Amino acid sequence: MRWDKNIFRKPSVIHPAVFAVYPVLHFYAYNIMEVSARQIVTPLIISVFLALSVWMILKLVLRSVPKAGFATSIFLFFFFSYGPLCDLLGRSGVPVKHWQMLPAVLLVFGYCVYAIKHTHKTFTTPTKMLNWMSVVMIAIILLNIGSNQVGMVMSQGSSAEQVVVPTDATKFKTMPDFYFIILDEYAHPDTIKEWYSYDKSGFITSLRDKGFFVANKSMTHSPDTPLAIAQVLNMEYLNDDPWSKPVFQKYACNEAANLLKTRGYKYIYFGGPLDNGRWDGYMKDCADSYYNFYETDNLLVSEFQNAYWNTTILEPIYANLTGSAYGYYHRQGLLSTLDHLKEITSLESPKFVFVHLLCPHTPFVFGPNGESVPLANSNDWKDPRFYLGQYIFIGQEIEKVVDSILKNSANQPIIVVQSDHGLRSRRDVKVGKDDWCRILNAIYLPDNAEAVLYDSISPVNTFRVIFNRYFDTNFDLLED
Repeated sequence: MRWDKNIFRKPSVIHPAVFAVYPVLHFYAYNIMEVSARQIVTPLIISVFLALSVWMILKLVLRSVPKAGFATSIFLFFFFSYGPLCDLLGRSGVPVKHWQMLPAVLLVFGYCVYAIKHTHKTFTTPTKMLNWMSVVMIAIILLNIGSNQVGMVMSQGSSAEQVVVPTDATKFKTMPDFYFIILDEYAHPDTIKEWYSYDKSGFITSLRDKGFFVANKSMTHSPDTPLAIAQVLNMEYLNDDPWSKPVFQKYACNEAANLLKTRGYKYIYFGGPLDNGRWDGYMKDCADSYYNFYETDNLLVSEFQNAYWNTTILEPIYANLTGSAYGYYHRQGLLSTLDHLKEITSLESPKFVFVHLLCPHTPFVFGPNGESVPLANSNDWKDPRFYLGQYIFIGQEIEKVVDSILKNSANQPIIVVQSDHGLRSRRDVKVGKDDWCRILNAIYLPDNAEAVLYDSISPVNTFRVIFNRYFDTNFDLLED
């Protein structure tokens, strides 16, 4: 194939196809730590197909290739900026209703097509400019993605080298199994009582009745999940970018797991939908066993797809296009994870089990009794019923998991049930400005050792206290 040197002189129209690709690659680059490259294939194909289809239709209407290309790029601008525009208006206090917004956008686009059709300009110069602009934009984003890819490969290689080789486990058969269960954005009971008028603390009461110590004044240091959890598992305050490669590496190949592995423990990780991307690579390198039950054959259903298409003009109809597949994906993933946790005691001991459940965090797919939630409400923070329903549901399910672990463990286990952060204030979520740092921190220790715990224990000190008590370490406690 020969490169045509005149591609930017004769107005060859390439910019619509390139502009169709750019938003997908930009969204991927922005979320590269959470998304694998295979997840962008379907959006790329759909976006390019859409651009070419619109272009062909407009060629018939405008009877000019350059004019059709220019109009197609305008269409793509409206298509991909619809979601951000709605968000901007919403933050500005302007009520956004799709049945009004969508026709208005299409009307403006229709006027643009009408104006292009009736102008006598050839669009040669605009076509050249848009060609160059699109190529430069793609080149920049590809360089950005490439540098990130190289960095992740090098980082993953170094992370694997940090894993401590386990010592002989034969003399550790009586050591307690260790369970660390994270409930994503599980609000402190006082937050729920004050802002959601829910005063039924059955879950907390049940944990206390089972022998858990519930640290009522425990507070986290970060509202960002990766950093918050990495701080707990590494037993120190971290100053890294919350969503950076070093944090994901510390999240996976953490000091707590490494210490337990030297004592003969197997490191077992249960992931969720957020792990079906880049950061699961770190965990697969570091954990002895990796489980993730979030799988789907639907090409339009994933965290990336849901977030991406809801930034486009398809936002009002994406839920209908995917049917109930998105809700089913999240429901079955969580239910399968919970079912396997109830059977986890059957695996060989001693083991360190780390579980990150994206619940009661969005998407809201469970009512208080496990019933399905309409997909249109899966991100509905404005109506408190949906967060509260999922909040109640996961509490009931964790009770069952804890009951199973306590009943079927050969030796008394160590169990930590903790939220990464509390309920965060955001648009449509009205809570106190500091409620995000108030967390659930419930700890079950063998042999009635709750005396080593205290009400204001910070997450970074949780493992320090436990290791000092059961594993003959001498960690100093950090400031709470």
